Amino acid sequence: MPTRIQVTDYGHRPDDGRRVERIDEELIDLPASDGFLQLVAIAFQRLPDEPILLREMGVVRTAPFDVRLADVIVQPDILYLSAGRCHITTRD
Repeated sequence: MPTRIQVTDYGHRPDDGRRVERIDEELIDLPASDGFLQLVAIAFQRLPDEPILLREMGVVRTAPFDVRLADVIVQPDILYLSAGRCHITTRD
């Protein structure tokens, strides 16, 4: 039976280099992105980044970082936050 992990425990995991997501109280290992996916993520980051920042429309972030949606924690490859939603980010 898999070990259950609470949201509060997720942030206290050792930094062992693993990319994991917390779904249904379980840690799911994420495989490394393949080369094509990395190229696509870089292209998507470069396209909107400059106009978004210059017009103060928001920010574009690339992995690795955690996104908490209720009790689910995921690690998307790329994320856009509009200027009106940037306040929802935290450092922990």
